[in-house]
Amino acid sequence: MIENASVPPHTMWTLLLCGVRYAMGRRTGVVSEMSRYVRVHHKSLDVWHRAQIAREIREEIERYERLGHGKLGADCDHKDWVELAEFLEAL
Repeated sequence: MIENASVPPHTMWTLLLCGVRYAMGRRTGVVSEMSRYVRVHHKSLDVWHRAQIAREIREEIERYERLGHGKLGADCDHKDWVELAEFLEAL
């Protein structure tokens, strides 16, 4: 395990966005992990990065509802996504 590895901001942005996109709609522990990672590393993101992640979460929630799929993942996953979007929007 590498501890305290330095990740350049543009790389962190790519990792977080790709991780969020991968995790949306899944019903696994990756949802809570990605939510936690974004919260831990949000200060390394530009305002527009945070806004894009929040927007993509909101759009995916709306798409799931519109297509009749219900919530974005299991109840606990959906809650994590809504809370993460709210967290990012409040910054």
